[in-house]
Amino acid sequence: MWIFDFSNLQLNSKNIEKHKFSLTILIHKIKDVDLLLKTLDSIQSKSSYEKIKLILFNHTDSSLDQLLEGYKLSFNNLKVLNKYNQSDLFNIEAEKIETDYILSIENGMIFNNNFFNKSLLYLSTHNLSLLFFPVQFNNHNKRYIFNQLFHSFKQSFFCSIVNKNMYALKSLEKVGYFINNDTFQSILKDDIEKDIDQKFIMDRELSVYQDNEKIDLSRDYIFDILLLINALFFIKTVQYISSPNLLLLITIFVKIIPELYFQYSYYNQLKIRFPKIEFLVYSIFQPLYLFIIWFSNIKVKNN
Repeated sequence: MWIFDFSNLQLNSKNIEKHKFSLTILIHKIKDVDLLLKTLDSIQSKSSYEKIKLILFNHTDSSLDQLLEGYKLSFNNLKVLNKYNQSDLFNIEAEKIETDYILSIENGMIFNNNFFNKSLLYLSTHNLSLLFFPVQFNNHNKRYIFNQLFHSFKQSFFCSIVNKNMYALKSLEKVGYFINNDTFQSILKDDIEKDIDQKFIMDRELSVYQDNEKIDLSRDYIFDILLLINALFFIKTVQYISSPNLLLLITIFVKIIPELYFQYSYYNQLKIRFPKIEFLVYSIFQPLYLFIIWFSNIKVKNN
């Protein structure tokens, strides 16, 4: 389908051997210390870089300095930005970054064995300025299957618009991307004058596991599009139940089949077993599920 766009880029393993790339990692939304330690251990064990700079966005009420004392030997520079002055300090620290690449992630993310080497291979082989990678949300726990399916659709849709250059990164607070320093500094200074060479790569070895029970269900344009489609789907389904006809049935399948393709492709590309039965149940109750999310967001905003 035209709207769905995976990038099948070839890699040149010699590129990574010729250069020793330096790296800064931004870890956002630190609200759980146990998840932070899992993320740091994953970076420490999976990365071949002896010295990595870390900038941590602390949203807890306590200082992390004493807890992180043991990690200072592994990382070249470890900076904690506490929530009361994060925005001001980040701009100051970001301008000081001199590493070749910056990786932006969320607290609780755990990496595949070859994540760092293969990400830098894609960036260096194809001279990419910006590389997005897939994030798996708690796929081992079926309790969150609706959230997982919703997340897979959003990731697939986002993959498509990135690879068709219909998306531009404007906020460095977003997570799930590698970026070179020149582009990072240009976005920081709001000084982007041309299109960025960017790709979203659906590669299993680039996929990051999000070890977190809570997924970000805040509204964005992808959610709004999906909500509108499902509102129409709900109306057509009710009409079909009350007065069945072929045109209404075709309309219902026009919604379900592309969605199935999107989500099945995501699971297949990342070599995850596709939940067939759960998807059918999700398709039926998706309008209600999205309405609950929409209502919850309104309630939180009003409070």
